[in-house]
Amino acid sequence: MSSSKAISQRDYRGRESELFDELRTAIAGLTSQDPTTRHEILTEATRLLMNLRSENDRLRQMQGNVMAYPPQPPQPPSGMPELDYVMGLTNIQHPYPQPGTPNNNPNNGGRF
Repeated sequence: MSSSKAISQRDYRGRESELFDELRTAIAGLTSQDPTTRHEILTEATRLLMNLRSENDRLRQMQGNVMAYPPQPPQPPSGMPELDYVMGLTNIQHPYPQPGTPNNNPNNGGRF
């Protein structure tokens, strides 16, 4: 194994350990738990996130703001590729034709 690869892996493992320690500290601050293994840390973090979602749903219901969770995003207009809609690309010409539509690219004479 090359020296630079070994150094990169050592740095990665060191940063990973720091992040697990931060997560362990956050869990200890929120609960009486003090997980020791990575599995315990991830399991407790998952449990906390699930509880947070349940509490969020409960509070929404209490406010009378009952809606499907998560809310469904608006759908793109008919014929618009979904990725373009999501990215906000509404007024562009595609260099390649979209399925079933003529290409308005002047470089190819409007061919499909």
